[in-house]
This record gives sequence, C-alpha cells and structure tokens, in this order.
Amino acid sequence: MDCVELDITTLEQLYQAYMGRVQSGGLYFPSQTLWPLGTELLCRFRLPQQANWHEYVGRVVWVNPQTTSHADKGVGVAFGDSAFKPPIEQLLADRLATSKLTSTL
Repeated sequence: MDCVELDITTLEQLYQAYMGRVQSGGLYFPSQTLWPLGTELLCRFRLPQQANWHEYVGRVVWVNPQTTSHADKGVGVAFGDSAFKPPIEQLLADRLATSKLTSTL
C-alpha cells in the first residue's frame, strides 16, 4: 500500500488541506503521483503544534491533476472513520464558516 504524508504546521495550512464536505472528513495531500479514485492509501499527518503523527487508511475521493493558483497537484483522501473530524473541526472553528477557497472541494 502506498503512503502519503503531510506535516501541517499552521492552522491556515490545515484549513487548506481539510475536506469537511466529505462525510467522514479527509485531507488533501499534495503529490506528484495521482492515484485513481477509490485507491486505498496509508496516510500520515501531523497537526499544528503537535509532536505526534496520526495515521489512517483511507480512499482517494478527489484528484487534482495539475497545479492551479490555489492548489498543488495531489489527491484528497477520506478518513477511514470520522474519529479525526471533530478535533480538526474544533481547531478550525473560526475558519470553517468562511468562503475562502481551499485546496479541495
């Protein structure tokens, strides 16, 4: 199984990567490799100001085939379950209601 990794250092970067419109949530991983929709990936990420890495196995639910003005080439991977969604949304509480573009859906 292929692995993608994202070291999220700021809340802005988390906002850009978070996929809240996916039912269980998910993250966007910039990548030169574009896996087909439905591909299972091992995903590793670290949240701002946290030392520990989180891992999950998720499925590719979105593919951005080329870099644009607001997003690098990469894939969106849904969380395997919704355990990460509440803590991420708590961190992003002040930002989720904005209409600012993100790297995802």
